[in-house]
Amino acid sequence: MSRITSIISAAAFTLTATLAATTAQAKTTVYTCKVTPSQKGAWIGKQLIIWYDEDTGDVTVLDNIIKYYLGEPQPAEVEVKNSKRTTFMWILKNFGASGTDDLQFTSGFRFRASLTNGGRMVRVSSKPLGYSNSFRGKGTCTVK
Repeated sequence: MSRITSIISAAAFTLTATLAATTAQAKTTVYTCKVTPSQKGAWIGKQLIIWYDEDTGDVTVLDNIIKYYLGEPQPAEVEVKNSKRTTFMWILKNFGASGTDDLQFTSGFRFRASLTNGGRMVRVSSKPLGYSNSFRGKGTCTVK
């Protein structure tokens, strides 16, 4: 990806995230995370935003992968919530490589993001549905 394309992509991501954040309710906690994938080519977004309303349990997520393939934030759910961490899970289906591409095809991915240290640290994993391999990343978040 060229530098100009990267800059335009980052600006579009930020604009989408800002617009989505303005529609969120005041009770919603917003985690804005920068994630470093553990390996090149990992299916881990480098920017992750999680909107979480603890009162209703509603969760919405947006990362670079969602923005590129689906165009808008996607629903997620709380998988674990305890004194040490909160883990969110979401599944993305029917996106990515098609059967005619040179890439392998998967029907989707299961993503998990675990927040610790008051939401300031994040560990993200993704696993292609039907395959044994997985991808990982970790990073830091700001909380609003």
